[in-house]
Amino acid sequence: MAISLPDETRAELALYLYAVDEMRAMACDVAAACEPMMLIRKGGRTGFAVLAAAEELPSLRIVRTR
Repeated sequence: MAISLPDETRAELALYLYAVDEMRAMACDVAAACEPMMLIRKGGRTGFAVLAAAEELPSLRIVRTR
């Protein structure tokens, strides 16, 4: 659902979620879909922190079965 949001709104959502300890994992998922500069522009130091946390996520792999 977050992917359908404009990038600016998605970055704001990631920053909002990151501020809530229980929601940080979700914030990382949302931040991974954001443009890095938008997170930094919107969040400053917090934007850097969210970006760093999001980049530590394991990459998603699509496994196709035949």
